[in-house]
Amino acid sequence: MKQVCQSYRTGEVQTIEVPSPAAAEGGVLVRTRASLISPGTEKALVDESRASLLRRAARKPQVIKSLVGQALTQGLSAARDRVESKLDSWVPLGYSSSGEVVAVGRNVHDLAPPSRVACAGTGYAVHGELAWAPRNLCTPLPDTVSFEQGAFVALGAIAMQGVRQARVHLGETVGVIGLGLVGQLTVGLLRAAGCRVLATDLLASRRRLAEGAGAGAVGAERFAQAARQATDGHGADAVIVAASGSSDSIVRSAAEACRRKGRVVIVGAVPMNLPRGPFYDKELELALSMSYGPGRYDPDYEERGIDYPYSLARWTEGRNMSAFIQLLAEGRLDVDRLITARYDIEHAERAYADLENPAADSIATIFRYPRPDAQVLAETRVEPPHRPAASAPLRVGVIGAGAFATSTLLPATRSCRSIRMVAVATATGRSATTTAERFSMDYCTCEPRELLADSSIDAVLILTRHHLHAAQVVEALEAGKHVFVEKPLALTIEELADIRSAMDRAADRLVLTGHNRRFSPAAEALRAHFAERCGPMTVCYRVNAGPLPDDHWVCSERNGGRWLGEGSHFVDFAACLVGQAPSSVLAARTGSKGHSWTVTLRFPDGSTASILYCDTGPASLPKERCEAFADGKAAVLDDFRSLRLWGPHQTRTIRLGGEKGHRAEMEAFASMLLGQSPPPISAADQLAIAEATILCVHSHRLGRWLAVGRPVEE
Repeated sequence: MKQVCQSYRTGEVQTIEVPSPAAAEGGVLVRTRASLISPGTEKALVDESRASLLRRAARKPQVIKSLVGQALTQGLSAARDRVESKLDSWVPLGYSSSGEVVAVGRNVHDLAPPSRVACAGTGYAVHGELAWAPRNLCTPLPDTVSFEQGAFVALGAIAMQGVRQARVHLGETVGVIGLGLVGQLTVGLLRAAGCRVLATDLLASRRRLAEGAGAGAVGAERFAQAARQATDGHGADAVIVAASGSSDSIVRSAAEACRRKGRVVIVGAVPMNLPRGPFYDKELELALSMSYGPGRYDPDYEERGIDYPYSLARWTEGRNMSAFIQLLAEGRLDVDRLITARYDIEHAERAYADLENPAADSIATIFRYPRPDAQVLAETRVEPPHRPAASAPLRVGVIGAGAFATSTLLPATRSCRSIRMVAVATATGRSATTTAERFSMDYCTCEPRELLADSSIDAVLILTRHHLHAAQVVEALEAGKHVFVEKPLALTIEELADIRSAMDRAADRLVLTGHNRRFSPAAEALRAHFAERCGPMTVCYRVNAGPLPDDHWVCSERNGGRWLGEGSHFVDFAACLVGQAPSSVLAARTGSKGHSWTVTLRFPDGSTASILYCDTGPASLPKERCEAFADGKAAVLDDFRSLRLWGPHQTRTIRLGGEKGHRAEMEAFASMLLGQSPPPISAADQLAIAEATILCVHSHRLGRWLAVGRPVEE
């Protein structure tokens, strides 16, 4: 299918071919009939991407800091791969559209083909022939509302939330600063609410357009004076700032136009260096409007479909969208007059070029989609142009291509001469296309089952989010594929049981969990140092994991939280040093957010390991430190960069460079599948290590030791 994207490297806008998305759980697959360019937001995005790389980097100091940290801990090669991964990506454009439902995912019961819907959301309501959108970001579209009108839904919800934040009442005088698309819609909503509207913009053509909707319009220099004249000297009851700019004069003008105890609402992107004088003298209220309304940026609401209680959040973003569409259906808003241009999707480059032309004065540009349904739906895979890749004995498919996969694991896999990556399946078409082009794959798709049904593929790499791993491992084994799955193998004991059963049924298929640290040069040196030990080993592993935002997907309950997401790395490394899987665990969860853990492991030979996983340490402290003791020997590993070894008669230090074993891990996977070497870790030990990690959660809850391989008794 065709989709409008922008090259992150060059800023160039193109209509590219991408595989059609799947009807994933919790959402609907929509055949787009119309989509709307947001001239302010999308022009700003295009302008930003066309700036020089140095200029873009200067605007994001945290990204630079993160890259420097990665270069210091993992080497320049890893940092370079991360940059290249970002630069090679396509950025999807568009976030407001309408169309017809062609398929629904699981847990969606109130929509069915061929329902008409309006859709919103960056990355969802894209400029593309097909789009998948979560249920809470879709609203039914009545037959009396055209697809072009419905395509205004996201911008309409933004304008509506701004009006709600202003708490307007019948008969009030409300000012609007900025008469772009959101400003024009704000004028229409205020008029529909029975308000008198005074509006301003730098462009006379936009002021005239607002006058056509019943507003009084004046130049910016006369705005405050006109507000007082229209209200017997009092000033506007509220002013909504729908403009964007870099000058403090915009907010100052809003404050000066307000009456005493009036209200200023910020919708556009303007500086917040507020002038104290007018706000203090008039006791003005200031409110910011967050996009479409409550629920925006909340993954529980937007992605997982958990609605807010009606009585507590009357106007969520979904209900704002629905109310806007209802006003269109009742004929109380006229958006057709705002459409300044229409383009077929194939001519997207020209549409965005017009945004750059001041003479065009674009307010609302509509994309049309004339292609037949059947042709679009049939395009579940795309064969991107690429450089021919060298042949290899193993043909591998990749499921999932997030930041870690594209910056670290796939480059490591590409360097393995025994493996040829032939296909990739990701949730979005542009991600699939980007990955296939960068790694010279034969085809890409949004349907993992395409890869599982491909008889030429020997194995799959499962690199998706954590909550998907277990089911995908089972499905891949049942399809007769060997499996590499990035940690964690599973999130629950029940999922682990399903994997164990699938392994038993597919006994000739091999599975390797992505615990790369056991393949590192440090692990090899440590095993050699303790190779002839007779007594038990003591391992102390400290992990300064550092904080993550609360809304980061790794922290979510759905993905198991931070310990289940990363903890098996350290359980596995301890097991690697001891040479056997843990037999029992004791764990406690600490920290203000519950992301820090203290874990003790026992092993059958009497060895023990303690793991301190902490998210509250300083960034200046290296991430990992592992100490090991046995038979009069000791070792201290600092962040996989330095290893110091103590023996009975000598001490030596090995400089390692931060290599954590990703390339060696993929070489071992290939060697295992080709029968050149035995599995580096048995299936039984992999399952036991995964179980020990999961049991930590139960041990914390129950407050006692739990044995690996035994049912958890409450």
